[in-house]
Amino acid sequence: MGIFQPEESHVSQSSSMSYGMRWKHEYLRQISLAAISSIAITLMVLLLVDSQSRKQVHLIVDGQIKSVETHTSLIQEMLDEQAITLKAHDQISIPLTGTIQDGDKVIIDHASPIQLTVDGKTKQLYTTRETVRDVIHDLGISIKGTDKVQPALTASVADQMDIKIVRINTQSVDRKEKLPFRVIKTADPSLTAGTVRVAQQGKAGL
Repeated sequence: MGIFQPEESHVSQSSSMSYGMRWKHEYLRQISLAAISSIAITLMVLLLVDSQSRKQVHLIVDGQIKSVETHTSLIQEMLDEQAITLKAHDQISIPLTGTIQDGDKVIIDHASPIQLTVDGKTKQLYTTRETVRDVIHDLGISIKGTDKVQPALTASVADQMDIKIVRINTQSVDRKEKLPFRVIKTADPSLTAGTVRVAQQGKAGL
């Protein structure tokens, strides 16, 4: 008769293979979970860093308000990011080397070149003021009620504007002039024809 292997050996071998596959599956699952957790943590860290570094800034450029978000740290870097350039006479509320804080308000006024003529002298100037009145006030120029200003004091400042101040002086002058007297002729029937009588000698008035 032939020799048969015990059935237990077959069962034991299947059980060993099944355990090995379960272990491999569990190992792969653990690796996947670890990888997902690592990615999630990395994303959370990046989002946290991004939220902490992102700042909202309120830009007011020549009176126009615009809110922007930036990751930069310095005012100059933010202006470069927004393609905003400043010239020598322009004004900004925070130094270019200043640091940016969330919620900062940055005011920028671009200067306008103007020409001012007063008391016979003409000057080339730059100003960030809005009206002719503001420009004259900043320069400490006094305006009398009889002076004429062109354009009007309430006019808005524009590039290359020509502002002229004309002084008008008034004086009271007393002058005496002799006024010729008037001759009044009347008929007198008591006089002979051709005779003239002076009733009252006239004199020049003042």
